[in-house]
Amino acid sequence: MITKNQYEQFLSFITADLEDDWVVIGGSLLAILNAGTRNTTDIDICPLGELTNEKRLALMNLALKAGLSIESINPSADFFLRQIQNWKSSLVLFKSGPKGNIFRPSLELYLKLKLNRGSDSDILDCISFIEWHKNNLLLIDDKAIKILLENYELKKIQPILQAL
Repeated sequence: MITKNQYEQFLSFITADLEDDWVVIGGSLLAILNAGTRNTTDIDICPLGELTNEKRLALMNLALKAGLSIESINPSADFFLRQIQNWKSSLVLFKSGPKGNIFRPSLELYLKLKLNRGSDSDILDCISFIEWHKNNLLLIDDKAIKILLENYELKKIQPILQAL
């Protein structure tokens, strides 16, 4: 498992060493935020621009520098993020550095990312992110989320509705 300290060190290396903006998604975001009890063995990080081989290799080098394995970089995260229209308009600044920034998804974008896959752990991640928003007194647009959830099977989203 990746420790919170390793995540934080890795993200600091990115904002200090890479001239680009990035977004952290998935279960790794929950681990970084201490939202729930989520532990992961990878980090779902994507550039706001194109994921080139050069960027992927740079991430792998920084992973090693942070004491992570190169396999901890999850390139499939980029695929899932780019399936959602206008995803860039739903980003929240999370960490700034001298060379780059790291963003996280809004609650609505996070739900879209997770519900499109819809596994049991994805549903639990959605609930944890909602709870994190509540615990940090962040605005939750119940109406917009309920409209978003209308596109999904009721059985799947029932626990998320209860968390709201």
